[in-house]
Order: sequence, then C-alpha cells, then structure tokens
Amino acid sequence: MVCSYCGKNIESNEVTVNGLNYCNKLCSYLMQKKDETQDEVEGSDKSGSQGLFLQDLDFHINLNDIGGKKLLLRASYFFGPRLFLDGKKLKPYKRVRFYKRKRYYHVPNDKGGFHEVILNLRPLDAVPSLTINGLQIDIVRKLTWYEYALIGLPISFYFLGGMIGAIIGGGAIFTNSILLRKINHKIFRYSMVVTNLVVATLIFYEAIIFALPYITEFQFKLESNLDVQSKNVKTATLTKHIWEVNKIISADNPSAVVQTNVITMRSYFFYNGDYTQFLSNGTFFKGTWKIDSNERFITITQPNIVEKGELLSISDHELTIRLDRLTLYFKAVY
Repeated sequence: MVCSYCGKNIESNEVTVNGLNYCNKLCSYLMQKKDETQDEVEGSDKSGSQGLFLQDLDFHINLNDIGGKKLLLRASYFFGPRLFLDGKKLKPYKRVRFYKRKRYYHVPNDKGGFHEVILNLRPLDAVPSLTINGLQIDIVRKLTWYEYALIGLPISFYFLGGMIGAIIGGGAIFTNSILLRKINHKIFRYSMVVTNLVVATLIFYEAIIFALPYITEFQFKLESNLDVQSKNVKTATLTKHIWEVNKIISADNPSAVVQTNVITMRSYFFYNGDYTQFLSNGTFFKGTWKIDSNERFITITQPNIVEKGELLSISDHELTIRLDRLTLYFKAVY
C-alpha cells in the first residue's frame, strides 16, 4: 500500500480519508489543500487556442472567491508576462531578477485576504508557469530540451561572425521562441522553426560575404587614424594603409605576371596584431601578423597556416613581400 499524496510505501499507522490512504496527517492535509487549489483554478482557459495558430497569449485564470472578477495573464515577447484583474494591471509586490526570475502578486479575495500568485519566468519562453497558493501550475506545456536546442542554435553565429552573427542570431532565436509558442500543429511548428534556421543561415552567409568587408574597412579606418607610437618603422607604415595585390611574380617564371585581375585581394594589418584578407569571391582569412625586430621578415599566421615572408620593400604607397617562391606586390588603396 502506498500514500496517495507522496507515493511512499505505508507500513503502519496509516491515515484514511475519503477512502484514500496516507502515511500521516500531513500528507492528508497537503492533498486536501492541493484539491482545493485545483478546484479554484479549474476552468482556466486559453483565449483563441483553437486552430493552427494561437491568436494571442492571453490566459484566463478562474479563482472562485474573487468576487466574479476576471484574472488574466498576458504573455508578451516584448513586455514580459503581466497580470490583469478586471482589466487593471496588477503591480508585483516583489521581484526576483536572477537565475530563477519570479514576480510575486497578491490577488484580493472575498474573505479579506489574498491569493498569492507567482509568475515563474522561463528562459527564452514568453509564457511562465504559475504558483497559486503554493501549488505550481503549468498553463501550457513546457518547452522540451530539443526545442531549447533549436532556439539556441543561432548562438553559434556570434562565434562565427562577431557583431553581424550576434544580430542575425539574436533575431533567429527570438523568432524561433515565438514560432514554438504560436503554432499549434506539431509538424508545421517544427517545419517553420527549421525553415527559420535555414533562412537565418543564408542571411548570415550573405552578410559575411557582402557586409563584413565594409565593416572591417570601417574599423580599420578608425584605427589607422589613431596616433599609435611604434618602435618599428615598418610596423607603423604597414598599419596605416589598406593593401591591395597589384601583381604576383613566380620564381619559376620571373618574366611572367601571375594574373590577379580576376580576383582582387585586400589585406588589413591592424595595430593589435590582427590580420584579415578578403578576396573578391567572398573568401576571407583571419589571423595574426608580426614583423621581427630587424624589420626584415614578417610572419603571417592564419588558421593552420604559418607563412614567413621577406619584406623586400615598404613605403606609403608600395609593399613587396616574398613568400616562398612567390613575390607579392601590393599598392596602398587607402
């Protein structure tokens, strides 16, 4: 025999109430309070919850002894969840703003007391769970772990694309959180979420190709105008210009110029040692660079690639670097 409230095995001295067995009087009392609270909120319904889409995120909470007044929970992706009593917004008497965000409300009843209603806010979810007089109630289903995974996937855009990735990824996260709540049909719901992820990925890819060079150039121009003192003369000259490849000469055939007019290459050497090179076909490389103390060699590090080149010449208008069996001639475009 098990307790009807806590589920523990009953060995002896059980309490029997209305044909149900409990292990002690406390479990019997807690079960009675649970039933009373469930009766109070019974009939709480969702406005417009039928059909393919949820038309709104308003939830009516029916409490028995509040003088026939209407208690409404309104969830919002912009303003957060709020409680309204007969159309009047209730002000929480307490807020918890840390990991477990909560808002505490007192809803007056007919007996001169109040119901304590707590909104338990959930991350990336506009609809909170409720705690009414100590009993937690989920007015809608909880989002599953894989739904949170779908919502959070665009976070990776930030690590891949910095500020651009953060903007696009944030929009995709926000949109996914809405789709998972506003669409009733399961297959259609997940189809729309996956479609949103694909669209966001395409937008991110296009933004990286077309927008990142302009952002990098803007950032470079800001930094290149800084009055940074450098002990290395060539370092100071190198970081003052945007360099575009003019021609490439191969050691195997010094009389012939390797054609570079089809694909333009621009290199940015930042003061902090970062190096970025853009190709007109959308490819870009990021790494670091360093000129040695005798100003004869420059080391350019890209992911999984380390190239040490000889600085043949550098001025305010021209840069020549010999890398292995290729000699690259740059011209300053800024």
